[in-house]
Amino acid sequence: MILVLAGVYGTLAFTSNAITTRFLTDNWGRRPMILTGLSGIILIEIYASVMQLEFQTSHNQVGKGFALLGVFLFVVCYSKCCSSPMHHKTVFSRTDLSRRHAELHHLALRRRSPPYQLEK
Repeated sequence: MILVLAGVYGTLAFTSNAITTRFLTDNWGRRPMILTGLSGIILIEIYASVMQLEFQTSHNQVGKGFALLGVFLFVVCYSKCCSSPMHHKTVFSRTDLSRRHAELHHLALRRRSPPYQLEK
C-alpha cells in the first residue's frame, strides 16, 4: 500500500509541476504564485491537521481518507506554486536555449578548423 501512495504522491507532484511550468509561469509571475501557494499551503495544513485530529484514533475509513486527501492537496499546491522550476534561475526560454546552442555550435566549429597562417 505504501508504494501505491508513493506513486500517487510522485505522479501528482510531477503532473502539477509540469502543468504550472507550461501554462502558469508566464501569466502569473513569481511573487503572486509564491503568495498564492503559501496561502493555499496554510489552509491545506489547517485542513489536514483538523482531519487527522478528528479521525486519527477512529475506525472511520472515509474520515481517514479525507485526512490523506490533505496530504495530497499539499503536494499539489506545493508543486504548483512553491516548487516550480520557474523560481530557479537555470530555466531558459526556448529561444534563449536555441541561441545558446547556436553559439556553442559556432565555438565548436571554430575550434575544429585549422589555425590561420599568416602570409610572409
